[in-house]
Formats: sequence, structure tokens, C-alpha cells
Amino acid sequence: GIAEPSRSEERLLEQEQIEQARAALHQLTSLQQQVIVLRFLQGMSNVEIAEVIQKNVGAVKALQHRALNALRRIIQEKENET
Repeated sequence: GIAEPSRSEERLLEQEQIEQARAALHQLTSLQQQVIVLRFLQGMSNVEIAEVIQKNVGAVKALQHRALNALRRIIQEKENET
């Protein structure tokens, strides 16, 4: 059978994924980056994010939607390169 990856290999893979996500995030607009960080890394609600970035909730949802689609596209393009 296939050998289980060691803990160090798992950590290396996790680190690679983190680096890929960070590189993808940097390709977004600064406002999209801010929305993604506040939502998914800091766990804020859309209402809280709207207050922070001084936009309405609809704008926050649109920014989040566009940012996630862009991240998906960027990561898929990276995967297709390898």
C-alpha cells in the first residue's frame, strides 16, 4: 500500500498550501483582501465588516463573492500548471 506521510511531510504540505493561499490573496484588490481576512481569519460577520470598511452589507457580500471566485480561479490555474 501507500505509505502514510510523516508529520514533517504533512507540515510541509500545509505550509505549501498556506503559501499558495497567501500568494493568491495578494492578487486580489486591497478591499477584497480586507473582506476575506476579516470574514475568514477574524470571523467577523458581514454586518461587522460593513462597519469596518464603511460600505453596506450588499457591497460586502459582493466583494466577498468576487474575492472567493477570484481565489478559486487563481488556485485552479496554479494547480493546472503543475
